[in-house]
Amino acid sequence: MPHVTEDPIVSRQLSEGVSWLEIRRKDFTEIHATAVPAHIEDHSPLEQAKEVYRALERWGSEHDAAIVSERVFCSLEYAAQVAAARTELAPARPQAWPVTYLEGGPVVGEGLAGVQITAVSRAPVEAIQADRGVRGTRVKLDGLDLLFLADFRILSGDRPLDQATFDMFDRASASLESLGASYSDVVRTWIYLRDILSWYDEFNEGRTRFYRSLVPPDAAHPWPPASTGIEVTPQGGAWGAMDLLAVTGPGRTQVAIEALQSPAQRSPEIYGSCFSRASVLDFGGASTMHVSGTASIDLAGNSLYIDDLKAQTEFTMENVEALLQSKGIEKATFLPSTLFVKPGCDPAEARAVVESWDPMAAHGIWVRADVCRDDLLFEVDGVGALAC
Repeated sequence: MPHVTEDPIVSRQLSEGVSWLEIRRKDFTEIHATAVPAHIEDHSPLEQAKEVYRALERWGSEHDAAIVSERVFCSLEYAAQVAAARTELAPARPQAWPVTYLEGGPVVGEGLAGVQITAVSRAPVEAIQADRGVRGTRVKLDGLDLLFLADFRILSGDRPLDQATFDMFDRASASLESLGASYSDVVRTWIYLRDILSWYDEFNEGRTRFYRSLVPPDAAHPWPPASTGIEVTPQGGAWGAMDLLAVTGPGRTQVAIEALQSPAQRSPEIYGSCFSRASVLDFGGASTMHVSGTASIDLAGNSLYIDDLKAQTEFTMENVEALLQSKGIEKATFLPSTLFVKPGCDPAEARAVVESWDPMAAHGIWVRADVCRDDLLFEVDGVGALAC
């Protein structure tokens, strides 16, 4: 059973292939975790998945963890094998939670890159049902709801992709309203796009048009949300998929939520991309920072260190550190969720930089993927925390 304390405690740990950031508040523990196989090149995708889900089963039992969201990054041709291992070995819990399968092959070899989860303990969790199964989960705190919703799709049909993007956000907004929330309660989105370099401008046009149609009701709402936008193809052939986190409920005023721009990078809106560099949730004596997808972009919005993966990775990690330090968060509490390396690059160069920056930070999920610009070779997102 997890240790219960009156004072908030933040800890980052690694054990048996699972790395996690744990934020223990008085009545609620928030956990962000990644699990990766130790063996990829010499194990089949099924063996990789069994290794990961065995580790998660042990970890979940030790932490009495209720999973509230899960993303699986793998070569989708092996998704059925990963799903079979998950069905056999995933922790048996009374709650159900959404699972998003994404074309995120490992940077070396094929199969499963890793599994990313958010979990809680000492808090009631409800499954949110939809026509296709579980749409999300609701974590019920004292007057406060955390909503984790998943797998909203960009489906074009005969519509232009900017309109299909707008429609995806509109459907997400309608789902939130059916749960007593609104899109202006969203503090973090994870967006995965097929063939990103061919239509990222249209995606940005649709997202920005939707966001400008909304007016957050007061300054307590972060705006715009933090986000990751990367080329990771969702299962099923959609052009894109989105997961999100929203905070709502009558106790919403007890939570300070701030949308951040980086001291080292200007707002991405200057180059037509509408999101914040990070969002911070501060309640119960602890702050959680969700760091958006971050790459080698300078204050003027230009890509730096063209064709130099090592230098781009160094600059990116410097930008992450500047964001963390802006709120007093140490890099020793930063947990990278996913680290993306452009196909054709040598991932060992990027990994060496991240290990030098902070050895444990290299234990995130390393994914082979294009970033939003052809000249960007590396991107990272993740979570940091501070006990106030």
